[in-house]
Amino acid sequence: MRIALFGVAGSGKDFLGSFLKEEREYSSFSFGSSLKEICCEIFDGVIFNPIDSDIVISKYGKSHREIWIRMAKTIREIDNEIFVRKTLEKIEKEEEKGDGKNIIITDLRDEVEYAMLAKQGFVFINVFPKDGRAVKPANEYDDKIKFLSTKNYHIFINDFDERKTLKRFGEFIDRISLVSLD
Repeated sequence: MRIALFGVAGSGKDFLGSFLKEEREYSSFSFGSSLKEICCEIFDGVIFNPIDSDIVISKYGKSHREIWIRMAKTIREIDNEIFVRKTLEKIEKEEEKGDGKNIIITDLRDEVEYAMLAKQGFVFINVFPKDGRAVKPANEYDDKIKFLSTKNYHIFINDFDERKTLKRFGEFIDRISLVSLD
């Protein structure tokens, strides 16, 4: 099964994606990984660290997240499909090796990504924080996902109770996989 998660910052997308990777042996991908690899190379070690991605890097006076967002905007102005294509190429290579039967993408953010993944047969899940709360402050990508309100997707409500959430999410994925087999 191919799944793409979306939701506001801090809703638990990466947490749930990690569960599928570790417990269900899904192959995990993100559109941002190519960007982060580029930034690491160009900016001498600006690496992805979700814990301190908002901490200012003294050498550049910007946080990791600020650098990624600026780079992504610039690259998307040249080719707004580049990150999706690169991710789909990585998925294809994994599948050619015989891996990648189940795929999880944790950072669906815009309509171009949605359209390209829909053509590839992805199932979409909105990870929605219970009571509308999220553990991270809102960012500009939160507004970009509003277009998805007109699309087909499943909703999973994250109540931030780790043990219960993972159990419910596993059951949720099992139900979706049964429906997608029909």
